[in-house]
Amino acid sequence: GSGIIGRELAEKLNINYEVFVIDKKELKFENRKIKFKKFDVEKDKNLNKYIKKFDVVVYLVGIKGGPDSLNLSSLSKYVKYNFEIMTNFFKNLNLKKTNKIIFASTEHVYGDKDLSNKNCMNKEPSPKNFYGFSKLLSEKYLFNFHKKNSINIDILRFPRVITTKDNNIILQFVKKVFLGKKIFIKNNTTKFNFIFINDLIDAICLSVRQENSKFRILNIFNNSKAETLNIILKKVEKTIGKKAKVSYIKKDQMDHNPNLSSISNKFTQNSLKWKSKISLNKIILKLVNFYEIRKKV
Repeated sequence: GSGIIGRELAEKLNINYEVFVIDKKELKFENRKIKFKKFDVEKDKNLNKYIKKFDVVVYLVGIKGGPDSLNLSSLSKYVKYNFEIMTNFFKNLNLKKTNKIIFASTEHVYGDKDLSNKNCMNKEPSPKNFYGFSKLLSEKYLFNFHKKNSINIDILRFPRVITTKDNNIILQFVKKVFLGKKIFIKNNTTKFNFIFINDLIDAICLSVRQENSKFRILNIFNNSKAETLNIILKKVEKTIGKKAKVSYIKKDQMDHNPNLSSISNKFTQNSLKWKSKISLNKIILKLVNFYEIRKKV
């Protein structure tokens, strides 16, 4: 619940549902109807003593990827925090009372130019880093968990989440173009996908409502094609109407990010009845408008 996704999701779901948030950090929500329990999923086991019934569990626990996700020395860390802790949590959940699990996965389960995303329910992806591997391992566990316990499970695979509340790469570009500061770009070949948080929250809320969905893998991507950082920066320049100061740095190591040209969300649109409302161009416009308003305050 302490992450940006968890906080916004709790506030949105509480309009129609009774929401119970657990987190190892002490949290306070604007909406006092949201129930909270300080609970460390790594150390604490018996959640059932605090609440007797979860109809739906939205699992957002885990660590993110990064350059170290290519290092073999980091494998045990990703497996522990993205797989082992999750399996222990669900082993201790009262399954007789739970109808559905929604699991936050990632685009990193796909490797470079990985076409398994076109038919993600039947084709095996090939992650290029240990972060993606740990998430794929969790997906496989949950598939078997679904088969064994007849519980509905939705796996949500999504790219970088963009919001005005964190210092993401696009917002960094916006700030530096406005301020006339130099921008350093290390990689001008990898293409990136993004999803605005409102689109992701809408997808999770729709998943919560669909009780008898069985097992699904859902690509939560907008309809914009993936773009290089250079193209994204040019879009920022065009939106602001000002040129950026750019220096290109020679890439000295393998990129940990999957280079994905396009991701199919057709199955998601048909099955979840979800459609992205915020394209990459609209994401950039939102961040530019946000920064302009904040400058005036």
